Amino acid sequence: MQVNVNYLRNKQKQLTGDLLISISNGDNNKQQTLIIKDNAYKNSPKKIKLTGSGTTVQLDLSKSYGWYDFTITVEGSERSFKRYAGHVETGKMSRTDPAMGGEL
Repeated sequence: MQVNVNYLRNKQKQLTGDLLISISNGDNNKQQTLIIKDNAYKNSPKKIKLTGSGTTVQLDLSKSYGWYDFTITVEGSERSFKRYAGHVETGKMSRTDPAMGGEL
């Protein structure tokens, strides 16, 4: 499994504050179920069926003001995971991480 995490841009090429996750399947013949779990901002986990060459998933970060902390695992292989955390910089004013600022 290969994962690329990028900042999402709108049609005018401006950063939106959201993430676009591109996931490619290392074994095109094997279907896998991925779980994207939010580790800090109380969003529900997302289950993604990964078949063929891959898929893309958009993460809406508006409730966390562009902050993210999530883990991607293959269902049934929870000991093997990829974790991503940070903040989407858009060039606009930002807010403190709500998980650290006690808002959640």
